[in-house]
Amino acid sequence: MVLTANSSQGSNFLWSTGATTQNITINASGTFSVSVTDNNGCASMVSESVQVTVFETPPTPTISADGPTNFCDGETVILTSSSTANNIWSTGETTQSITVNSSGTYTVYTDDGGSCVSNTSDAIEIIVYPLPLTPVINADGPTSFCVGESVNLSIDNSNAYSVLWSNGEITNSINVSMSGTYAVSVTDANNCTVSSTSIDVIVSELPPTPSIAADGPLAFCEGGTIILNAENVVGNILWSTGETTNSIAVGTIGDYTVTTTNSNGCSSTSDVVSVTVNPNPPAPSISANGPTTFCEGESVELLAENTNGYLIEWSTGETTPAITVSQTGLYSVSVTDENGCISVSESVLITVNPLPPTPIISFDLEDTEICSYETLTLSSSSPTGNIWSTGESTQSIMVNIAGDYSLTV
Repeated sequence: MVLTANSSQGSNFLWSTGATTQNITINASGTFSVSVTDNNGCASMVSESVQVTVFETPPTPTISADGPTNFCDGETVILTSSSTANNIWSTGETTQSITVNSSGTYTVYTDDGGSCVSNTSDAIEIIVYPLPLTPVINADGPTSFCVGESVNLSIDNSNAYSVLWSNGEITNSINVSMSGTYAVSVTDANNCTVSSTSIDVIVSELPPTPSIAADGPLAFCEGGTIILNAENVVGNILWSTGETTNSIAVGTIGDYTVTTTNSNGCSSTSDVVSVTVNPNPPAPSISANGPTTFCEGESVELLAENTNGYLIEWSTGETTPAITVSQTGLYSVSVTDENGCISVSESVLITVNPLPPTPIISFDLEDTEICSYETLTLSSSSPTGNIWSTGESTQSIMVNIAGDYSLTV
């Protein structure tokens, strides 16, 4: 503080401090006065005293931080002044502590509002790093699927951030085959981290594996069938043939499976059942060594042909290559190969005509001994079909020559 002696009459000054200049600088409290002596040596009276009070300058505050001064967007640091009161921050705040969340240079000083103002503190620089770009999870397929399937989850990491998935993996993509909630976080060179929105993966259980039961051997002959039954079935049924019933009839060679699908759309498929259909052997044929129509008492031999060494069985039960037939009927022959497959020939009709009744010869006289001038009439009991030993074919003949006469009908 500067005190000035205001006098136009003198040029010699004497202050109570002993100073002799017109102006003096005061840096301590006290009472100050001055007198003036003019050029004639006449001294003035001493001036009225001036009471000067010099207050001490408050200590320069210091700033402390409760954490790092370099941090990521979204975080904060608390700056605290060493002065408990009268703080004025560079932000305009007047509390002892301020919360900072943006980059900048921060200072503080104290002002008691009427006395002295402290010097400004040393500046503290706060650096707030921007967060990396928020990752977005992409799925290469449905996120709801069945046990045994999977989905690939990935992010675009063209900025080469450090990656950490919620399951602990650190690659840009992960293959997921279990139910769960998955998220990923990325960290940049400033150690700033941001997390993605989570994605739910739902893995549904498979239904029990069905099985196939057959009602007979899986190998059979051409023309036969087998029933396949689906067992241990939960849900909808679909056979490899496209049928949807519990049982199917199979008559062709092939591999057969059955699939069941539950309410979640998950499917289980049975083991393969292989069906073998063996071809039937070539059909045999029958030849006859004589007419197939004849009279009672006669016969014909039937021969089995094209049997190729297979087992033979006639419709009569006989098993020889040839049989002798003497009765009316349809005759066939079958052959059986090593697989038990059978082929049957076309039937041959054998017709055996019955014999007519044995004819009776009657005569018109009392005896068959006659005189040379007599004639004997011989008559057949059959009105037709008569052939006499004489060659005649009428029902009756007249004879007058001794001899033996017979008749065939």
